[in-house]
This record gives sequence, C-alpha cells and structure tokens, in this order.
Amino acid sequence: MVSPANNNPNNLGLYVWNACRDYSCKDCAHEAFYYFFFMKRAIVSRVIGITLSLLMMMPTGIQAQSSSANYTVEGDTLNAAGNNTGNSTNYGIVDTTGEVGGDGALASANYGIADGFLSAEGLPTISSVYLSNSANALTDGYPAGVINDLSAGSTIVRHINGVVRHESGREAITTVSTVFYRSGVSGAQGCVANNNNCLRVGSCTLANTSDLKEKAYDCSITVPYYVDATDASSSYAAQNWVVSVSVTDGSTTVSDHSTTKEMGTLLALGIPNFIALGEHALGNETTAGTNVGYTLTQEGNGQADVEVSMADDMTCTIGSIPKANIQWSLADVAYGGSGTNALSATGSDTNVGVVRQTSSTPTTGALYWNLRTPSSGLAGNCNGTTIITTIAG
Repeated sequence: MVSPANNNPNNLGLYVWNACRDYSCKDCAHEAFYYFFFMKRAIVSRVIGITLSLLMMMPTGIQAQSSSANYTVEGDTLNAAGNNTGNSTNYGIVDTTGEVGGDGALASANYGIADGFLSAEGLPTISSVYLSNSANALTDGYPAGVINDLSAGSTIVRHINGVVRHESGREAITTVSTVFYRSGVSGAQGCVANNNNCLRVGSCTLANTSDLKEKAYDCSITVPYYVDATDASSSYAAQNWVVSVSVTDGSTTVSDHSTTKEMGTLLALGIPNFIALGEHALGNETTAGTNVGYTLTQEGNGQADVEVSMADDMTCTIGSIPKANIQWSLADVAYGGSGTNALSATGSDTNVGVVRQTSSTPTTGALYWNLRTPSSGLAGNCNGTTIITTIAG
C-alpha cells in the first residue's frame, strides 16, 4: 500500500477512502475503518490532555486565597501588599475541607492561614508547666509545694518552663508569657507588675523540640526576698501563689493557671556586727546625745523583732563591767530613762517590730544602747558578747 501524502495524519481518512475506491477490496475497507478509528482516538486523547492540564492548575487558584506577612488576596489575585488581610472579592474558604467557595470570606471551621499556607487551625495548647531551679529543667523544683529558699536581703532566679503545642505546626506559636502572682491580688493574672505580689515575664525564650508541633519555653523569673508570704504564719495564709502561663499563635491566646505554690515566710534582719560604745570615764552614764543608735534592716518578707541577751559580763584590761550596766531601749533616751531595759542572761523580746517592706526600699527599726561605767577598778579596753536573735514580730 502507498503511504499517505506528506505523512500527514489529517489526510489519512481521505487516502484510505480513495484506496477503497480504487481497489474495492475487503481488506482495504477494513483498513480504512482502522485508520479512521485510530485518528479519532488521537483527537480524543488531545482533548483529555488539555482538560487534565486545566485541572492541574486549580490548586494555584486555591493558594491565592491564602495570606501571609508579604502577600494578600485582592480581586482574586495574589499581590505583595503586605497587609495580611487575606480577603478576596469573589472567593473564600467556606468549609471544613478548605475548599474554595464564592462567598468572599476567608474563614474555615478547621483551617487557617499559617505562613501563607492553609493548615489545620485548632488552638495552641500548654502541655506542661514547671517551676524549676534551673533553665529548661522540666522538673518541679518544689515538690513539697512550699518555696522556702528565699535569699535574705537578695533575690533568687527561678524558671517557669514546659512545653507548648500547636496542631498547625510549631511555627504558629508566636509568644509564651508568664505571670507569677499571689492569688488574692487585684486583677489576678492581669495584675500590675510589682515585686510583692505580681511577677511578670512578657516574653519567654522558645526552643524547638524533636516534635514538629511543639516548642519548649523557659521564663526566667527573679524573686526578691520581700515577696508576700502565704504560709500558715503569714498575713495571707488563706491564699497561695499561682503560676500562670499563656501561649498565643498571633490571634488566639490560651492560658494555664493550674500550678500553685505556697510562699514561705523568711525572717531575716540586717544586724550590725558591733555595738561600739566609745570612750567613757569612770562612773559615767550615757545620755540621749551620747548613747549608741543601732539600725536593724528588713531582709525578709515577714515582720520581725529581735530578742537580746548577754551571757557574761564585759571583761576589760583591768576589771569588768556587769552586763546589767548595759541597757537597750526603743527610744533615744538617757541611761535609766523611761523604756530602758538592762541586759541579762535570759533573752528579752524587744518588740522592735520591723515591718514588711512594700517597695524596693527596705524598712528599718532601731535600738538604742546606754552604758554606765563603774566608778573604780576599771582600765583599758572592754569587750563582751551580746546575743541578738531575729524572731517573728
């Protein structure tokens, strides 16, 4: 048989028909039908190929409904507007499968926009909360429930840490913050930050874990010595301290307030090491102008007193001074004046009452020391030991 002219498939049916006309053979008719059918299948294949190509382009239209920090959907096209509005004139995401429908609302019951892509929205969750002694410890530093290691006159650093999660992926987690507050404070977790009853960390450090949907957080919190105590001996015995953690994905914030601790009472005063009575003649008594003032400084979180005693007399280079010749008082008065008290071997509560401090400025209390020297039998330097003990005020 002769080949079609120019090998052009479009001439195939005409050529075969001519062959049948010229030769009028049964095989020729069969051959014409065969080539005609082959040509028809080829045309259908082209149409199907075009249709498939168009369908494969549809996801590009779906992605155009998403928004990100740099792009927004405007008039059904993706533009570099950077306003993150995620709106479309004609189309929006309208059902739980994230399909595109014509209502113009970019919203879905189960899907949201994260980094410019559709993702399962859900809510951020807080998997764990710990109050630890070191960063990222993920352990409870106070299993007994009482914070009993405040530092006198100083601060301690503790760490609120744990794991947060987001079903859209950890990139959706934007911020973790924490508030450590006394349960009865005004505003609760919304309290105004101060060192007595509301310790805040606005932004905690975040780190990836092995789970692509999780981040570990660590909030370094400084606890001063004068935070409000809530144990049984404190003024706030009916309350406790609450560890509040909040996580946000940029649009939704979830908080956890389930972890609580008691803040122990720290009784501590700054007590000077020496009572320098100075030089005195024999038979001399101190006065309001010559006695020794003695300042006690609050270094704890509870009102404090001191108890004073003296086991032995003062010894001198020659002679001694009886301990009863040394007097204390709460007011600046002369030896033997109203309110003076002689030292003895038995401890005496001064009731100095150094109150709790409510700001960064420490509170103080004062004692005044008076002395009477013997009229004879005394010379040189004299020394003795006064015992001063901090007790609850």
